[in-house]
Amino acid sequence: MGGCHFEYPSGYPDVLIKSSDGSVTALSMLCTHTCCQLSFDQSAGAFVCYCHGSVFDISGKVVRGPATIDLPQIQYRVDSSGNLFPTGISNPGPCGA
Repeated sequence: MGGCHFEYPSGYPDVLIKSSDGSVTALSMLCTHTCCQLSFDQSAGAFVCYCHGSVFDISGKVVRGPATIDLPQIQYRVDSSGNLFPTGISNPGPCGA
């Protein structure tokens, strides 16, 4: 899995993930419990919130709480050159992005 960080909307941390099968997912990096910024734990293969212990899989689904809401997904479009551009947020969480 490869990933890169970006902000959308401005000031909100997000990550773009390209899986080994070539699929691309863009997720908010703010925990849906209290909006702490997540870190990726390579050994666990998951996003971890070190504030209160929530864990999310690489698709953004809650694996362990206290969070109960999946991570917001960033919608994007791909231009003819293969560049990705954020266009919106599906399932916006409590953090505003």
